[in-house]
Amino acid sequence: MALHSNKPIPLHVWRQYMEQCTSEFGTELEAVVRWAQSCLSHRTHHNAAVEVNVVVDIVLLTLSTELRRCGLAVEPPTYDRYSNQIRQASVAPVALLVGEREIAEGYVQCKVLSTQVQHS
Repeated sequence: MALHSNKPIPLHVWRQYMEQCTSEFGTELEAVVRWAQSCLSHRTHHNAAVEVNVVVDIVLLTLSTELRRCGLAVEPPTYDRYSNQIRQASVAPVALLVGEREIAEGYVQCKVLSTQVQHS
């Protein structure tokens, strides 16, 4: 299942995607890492410095009470651990930014920032 990374993705679509990826890769984090890598690799053919903005239900960190109510949120202290693991997976540097407006609309914004992407 491919997702267009530059468009908002409804929660139910992302959940379905994550379920598929989690069963394939073993963990939700690994699925997110693979997805981020695919977003970056798709664009590094044309751009040495990449900024990818994607809107997804990533649920790795958020203070949103709505996502907590749905049982989707991971508590904020895990953010550093997640971001470090993602950095170690060659998607560095990565920032996962959650916006209240997107959450309110049923979306979570994940901003994958990569600078000075080196071509192999």
